Amino acid sequence: MPAAEPEDVDTDHDGLDDEFDDCPQVPGDPRYGGCPATRYEVVFATFIPSNYIDSTIVSRLNATELPIFNRNWGNGCFARPEPGAPEQLYTVIGAGDDRGYSYAAASGATGRRYRSLQKATVVAIDKGARTEFLVDPDSVVTDAGVSESFVKNRPGARGALNHGVVGRIDPSDHDGPVNDCVLRQGVNPGSSDEIDVPTVSQVAAHRGRLTLNGVAKNGLIPLSPSINWNLAVELDTTGDSTRVTVSGQRDGFPAYEIYVNQQPVYQFAPTGLTAGQLPTLRFGLLDLGGLFVSQTITPVSRVLT
Repeated sequence: MPAAEPEDVDTDHDGLDDEFDDCPQVPGDPRYGGCPATRYEVVFATFIPSNYIDSTIVSRLNATELPIFNRNWGNGCFARPEPGAPEQLYTVIGAGDDRGYSYAAASGATGRRYRSLQKATVVAIDKGARTEFLVDPDSVVTDAGVSESFVKNRPGARGALNHGVVGRIDPSDHDGPVNDCVLRQGVNPGSSDEIDVPTVSQVAAHRGRLTLNGVAKNGLIPLSPSINWNLAVELDTTGDSTRVTVSGQRDGFPAYEIYVNQQPVYQFAPTGLTAGQLPTLRFGLLDLGGLFVSQTITPVSRVLT
């Protein structure tokens, strides 16, 4: 009689036979060698809390003294108030994201209300003496927000601040044509070409580090200062709880937020840019140097609940 075939054994009853199970005594996820795995969704966004940015000073200089800034880029708008009259300069304002800290807005659930977005889910695979970290490739999102400019207060005609809800950019200001010196003047969909795909590395036996790098620009103003960041989100799974630590560098503008499994772990907004505090932020050429300076952030830690 031929010898009987050995029966398949699945000691931990997780659907993966012991022969192929890296953790045969502990029920786990067959996708990760049969070991227990915890998923951490990390969402990072930059955004402008104010409703708009008043760029009057910059617009006037760009339109009158810096020929590289073309009127169609939305940095200055020329129009004739009546036939035959000389052209007049009407300044424009940049639309903000008009919100406070928000996981829903940061993750894109309420539309592209951000300047940049990086999203990735880190999988922590518990192999007992070691936790291995990887990024779920299907979870990765990199995106840039839409840049829009609006004619501010055009005398004798509709301006974004004296039309619809006075003093604010609102849905009624989103007219169809652009580059016509009425209401919405310029639109750029944004590009994620310089926003890196998040990567994860092993730091210690039970610590992994997700790296967030990127550059975001205002597509309406080719020479505008960019938003730069180089941040690390470290996950420490030692013990019964997970500690998240954020460190790295970022510019002083605009606002930043990081969420792990929808829990806020890092938030920053420059003075005068917090939603509800000031309706506008006025940029002069001298202001930009102070706002767009790389700053090392003090590491921030939080234990996830």
